[in-house]
Amino acid sequence: MEGSLSPFCSQRAEINILEINKELHSQVAESKQQLRDLKENLLTSEATAYSLANQLQKYNKFYSSESK
Repeated sequence: MEGSLSPFCSQRAEINILEINKELHSQVAESKQQLRDLKENLLTSEATAYSLANQLQKYNKFYSSESK
């Protein structure tokens, strides 16, 4: 009698593994998209900081030359 339950249990375990695998693949894809989004935000922030730093240098040069 125990032998008749094994194929069912084995099949159910395989289905559970496949469901878990599918969910994990979905989570990996979502995490990769989040990483791409974060990298894009970082690049935008770095470009903004670089631009603001350049503007600040220009203003500093302008105001320091005016005060002389």
